[in-house]
This record gives sequence, C-alpha cells and structure tokens, in this order.
Amino acid sequence: MLNAQVDQKRQARADSIENLLPNLKDTSLIIANIKLTNFYLEFKPVKALGFAKNNIAVMRKSKNKNWVIKGWNNYLQTEYYFGSVDTVLSYQEECFKLALDQKDTASYCNFMITFASANDKQNKSTEAVKLNIQAATLATKHNIPKICSRAYHNIGTNYLHKSEYDVAIDYFLKAREYKLKEKEEQALASTLMSIGICYAELGSLDSTKKYFLEAEKIALKFNNNKTLASISENLANVYMLEKNYDKARVFYLKSLKAKEALGDKHELMLTHSNLAGFFLTLNDPTQALHHLEISSNLNSEFNDLLIEQINFEHFASAYSQKKDYEKAYLFSKKQIDVINKLNKKESAKQIAEMNSKYESDKKQLQIDQLNIETNFKNEEIKHQRNISTLISFLGILILVFAIVLFVGFRNKRKANALLSRLNSELEHKKTEIEHQNQELSQKNKEILDSIYYAQRIQNALLPSFQFIGKTINRLIKND
Repeated sequence: MLNAQVDQKRQARADSIENLLPNLKDTSLIIANIKLTNFYLEFKPVKALGFAKNNIAVMRKSKNKNWVIKGWNNYLQTEYYFGSVDTVLSYQEECFKLALDQKDTASYCNFMITFASANDKQNKSTEAVKLNIQAATLATKHNIPKICSRAYHNIGTNYLHKSEYDVAIDYFLKAREYKLKEKEEQALASTLMSIGICYAELGSLDSTKKYFLEAEKIALKFNNNKTLASISENLANVYMLEKNYDKARVFYLKSLKAKEALGDKHELMLTHSNLAGFFLTLNDPTQALHHLEISSNLNSEFNDLLIEQINFEHFASAYSQKKDYEKAYLFSKKQIDVINKLNKKESAKQIAEMNSKYESDKKQLQIDQLNIETNFKNEEIKHQRNISTLISFLGILILVFAIVLFVGFRNKRKANALLSRLNSELEHKKTEIEHQNQELSQKNKEILDSIYYAQRIQNALLPSFQFIGKTINRLIKND
C-alpha cells in the first residue's frame, strides 16, 4: 500500500513536470527531460527515450555546458538500455569534444566508460578494454575513485564476456576495493555478484555462494528488489547444481517475490520457467505445469522464442512424467518448430551481421583510402611548403648578403673619399707648415744677422773688458 502511494506521488510529480514542458527553455527544459527520462525508464521505456531524445536539440543550443553534459549522459544511457549501441557510438566524437572543451575530466571518463560498454556489446572487447583502462588511468591520476571503481568493474565485465575469468576476478576485486573505500554499497552488490558468476564459471561453487550471499545482504539492507531478484535466482541455480533442492526452492521463491514487487513481467516469465525446471527435477509435473502456464501466458506479450523453446521442452518433459505421451510428442514437435525458427533467425542475424560487417569494413576501407590520400596530399603540400620556405630563406639570405655587400662597398667608398680628403688636407697643412718653417728660418736668420751686426758695431765702438781692466789696474798703482 505504501509503495502504491509513493508511486502515485511520483506519477503526480512527473505529470506536473510534463505539463510545464511547453513553457520551459534551455537549462530548465534539459533538467525536466532528464527527470522524466529517469522516471519512465523502468516501466515506460519508450516514453523515456522520447524525453531523452527531445533533449538533443536543446543541448546543442544551450550555453550551460554542465547540464548539457548531464543531458548527454542521460540520453546515451537510455539508448544503451534499448541496445542501440550504434546510435550511442555515433555521438562519441561530439561528447568527447564537449567534455574536453569544458576540461571536465570526470565527464570525459564517464563518456569513455559508456562508449566502452557499447563497444563490448558489439564484441569489440579490445577497444572496450582500452577505453576502460584509459578512463581508470585518468581517474586515478585526478583522484576520482568512483570512476575508478566503475571503470575496473567494466574491465572485469569485458574479460568475463571473453571467458577470461581469472583476469575478470582481479579487476572486479579492484572495483570492490574502491567501492568499499567510497562506501558505494549498492554498487558493491553488483560487483560481488559478478565475482560470484566468475567463480561459478570456474566451478568454485563455495566461493560463488560466498560472494552471492554478501551481495544479498546489501540488497536486503537497501530493499533493492531488482538486485535481490537477480541474486536469489543465481543462488537458486547454484544450489540446484549442488542438488540442495530445499535451498534452491527457498531462493527461487525469494526471486519470485522480489520480481512480483517490481512488477517486471519479463523477469517473472523467466523465473516461472526456471521453477518449472526445478519441479521437473523433483518429479513434480503438476507444479511444473502450473508454472509453465504462467510463464507461457506472460510470454504472449513478449514472443520470446528462446523462452518458448525452453517452455515447450519443459511441457514435453512434464507430460512424459505424467505418462501423457501424446501431449509430450505434440510439445516436442512444437519445440522443434521453434528451434527451426531460432536457427533461421540466427542465420538471418548472422547474415545481417556479416552484411553489416562487410559494409562497415567497406566504409572503413574507404575511410582508410581517403586518409591515405589526404595524408599523401598533406605530405605533398608540406613538401612544397618546405621547398617554398627554403627558396624564400635563400632569397632573403642572398638579399641580406647583397645589402651587406652594398653597404660595405658604400662605406668603403665613403671611407676612401674621407681618407683622400684627409690626405689632401694633410698635404696642404704640410706645405703650409714647410712654408711657415721657411719664413721662420728666414726671420731667424735676419734676426741673427742683425744681432751679429749690432755686436760688431758694439765691439768697434766700446773698449774691451781686458783694456778696461788694465787701465784700472794702472791707475791704482799710480795712486
């Protein structure tokens, strides 16, 4: 009753958001579409996809890139839910560019993990592992533990799909370590389940039960019926292998109860089919037929040929146990008809996959050829550019050399002219100096001649010092 009230409130909230859509723009519209997508995804997935798709045009115009990134994540996850991996991968380049432009490392890693999962769905396990490892490495470098745990879990899943169970366990244990540190308990349940599946494939049923039971505790703690249903069914299958039918019955019924709470008809169809197989093992055809009728009625909505084939096989076994061989034969024939349909479908699928691979390889070849031609042209352009650059460089070098020579020649000519002028001036000065020296010599000669001439006159007119001395001495004696 409480769940019904909660669902009614959620539906009323979703209806009110949906009524507001025509009046919303940009970021508000993106947020509203994300909320409606998440709300309808579990029980009206087609409607959910419609809201997710509506966001594409809005996101490409919006300037609020943080919400644009969230919108893309929401849309890609929804397309992946529908198995539209080609559609998911077609947006890889656009989403990577968006995250890089925003320098949003966390979103870039999340995009890598999403595209890795899409590659894994296409059996491109090498590319899937590569993208997941890149995401884990980048997340470790930037200390984003939640992305590390998600990336390592996905790498484990990649190796699980490749049947490399030991390697898968190593990566799942790394994811478990991160989830324990970050206390991501609900996500931890999924990793524990995956470890259990790996051990089941390796035949280690004790280890399988250990991890499944740990996961069950978490699912019960959070009342997560979806996880609980899956774990219970897996545990029931393990106990069937151990022929512990009492425990198997308990966990099949737990799974049935959880799926009834979810209202997931497809999952209920699977569990009723498994319960039919369980009761056939116990030689209880009446209970087996009861569950087969329910499973078959549910399958009328899905037309799942594989379940139909299993159910027809169980019907045949149940009627054989009841010794109604006519009905057993009738259902055996129906089973064979369905097997033929499945084979044709599988053949058609294989042909379609081969055609798709051929077209994909053809396109890839065209792309490779185009890349080769483009690279060749680019190399040719680069070569021509290098030649042009070299010629330009040589031309500039020659021009510079010519200018240097010209300037040197002009400077030399100026220097020679200056030197010639200086020599001329020097010669002129030298001549002047020689002339002045001659004049000075002449004047000196004239002065000396005058002095000598005056001296001769003086000597002729005045008595000599010797004569004066003798005269003075004689006068003294006379006295």
